[in-house]
Amino acid sequence: MRTVQESFVTDKHDRASSPRGETKRPPQQGDGIQPVKKLIERLIGTLKAFKLDFWVISGEEVSSGKPLSLLYAGHNAYPENRAYLRKIAFANRCSECYLGKGWRWSRSIRKSTLMHDCSLEMVETPNCSVFRLFQRNPFFIPSWIMGEIDLSAQTILPLHRYSFSFEKKKIAQNQLSYRLSTDSEEFDLFYHTMYVPYTRKVHGEGAVIASYERLRKQQKNQRMLFILQQGQAIAGCLIQYEGRRPHLLYMGVKDSDSAHIKAGTMGAIYYFGLLSIGSEGYKKAAVGWSRAFLNDGVLLYKKQRGAVLAESYAIGFWLKVTRACAGAEAFLKNNPFLFIAEGKYYGALFIDGGQQLSDQEFEEIKAKYYMEGMAALIVYPLAPGVKSVPAPFTDRIRIGCTNGWLKKEG
Repeated sequence: MRTVQESFVTDKHDRASSPRGETKRPPQQGDGIQPVKKLIERLIGTLKAFKLDFWVISGEEVSSGKPLSLLYAGHNAYPENRAYLRKIAFANRCSECYLGKGWRWSRSIRKSTLMHDCSLEMVETPNCSVFRLFQRNPFFIPSWIMGEIDLSAQTILPLHRYSFSFEKKKIAQNQLSYRLSTDSEEFDLFYHTMYVPYTRKVHGEGAVIASYERLRKQQKNQRMLFILQQGQAIAGCLIQYEGRRPHLLYMGVKDSDSAHIKAGTMGAIYYFGLLSIGSEGYKKAAVGWSRAFLNDGVLLYKKQRGAVLAESYAIGFWLKVTRACAGAEAFLKNNPFLFIAEGKYYGALFIDGGQQLSDQEFEEIKAKYYMEGMAALIVYPLAPGVKSVPAPFTDRIRIGCTNGWLKKEG
């Protein structure tokens, strides 16, 4: 006889074996047309993906104050991607010029790019072989990456590792606890008073908010984790049971109250969420999507708590330097990133160069920018001088070459 807890966990494992908990059915008459229909839909989707909206975004690069013009090509379906790039490149202090809709290879768009003196191109692209045929750019940056934590490691559970000491201290100081729920009325409370306000406050124009209807439909495959203070729910997240591991997703703080945030609620979500998932017998947990830029605060937080690279979103950006200038150089140095090549993850870090780095400098680079799951972190010196990697770091770090495509000007 199974307990309620055992029944819940076992049922979740069963549903996770097939997408959205679907059950198999015997073949029906007319099923033969389904593959053809899906193929046609895929071809139409691919054709649409070749036509993009083009913008020129111009301003002063945020870290240097140098002029920078960026050609961005993407779909209106993903406005948050353009908003995010505006934020990291210009801190939103910039102007936008909409050039119109056109094909990826449009000559008129390219002429407009020259007129606006663009030095960087960011082209939104699905990560598939069809689109690689049309790109000669060295970097495909995924728009989102998923982190995963190994719960079987003794350093994770019962979460005694040093990286969670801050969370544990905050939890004790502010008397935080947690509870789990599958109540539909509490889902409304979570969505409208925690998830949506917090996401809008933190991410602004770059916020990606999952629809109420979509998350409500997934209710049978998820439950809520609430952070409590004096018995009141002040923060929470969803734990979704789909695929091979549970996911901690869609976090929020009640009314986006800064007092609740300062009390350590977000750290408590990770701490109690991982503790709960591990106690159910799972060996791994996914900790949500993050941007693929190595200075991103959310990504750094997850990395420091044991997250490794697990998977990436199907949409990303091809990055190309079209004109060498000080603004483009500053953008690259200020925004190290992850990219995908031949099915593997790599890190790209641009530095001034000019002289060979010491062992200590390589150690600092590895600690700050290397993440488990990378095939290598590639350091790109923008001036000659860095020629080799010391032996202790050759399994993690490589030296890349810009081949003269980025030289400091102006």
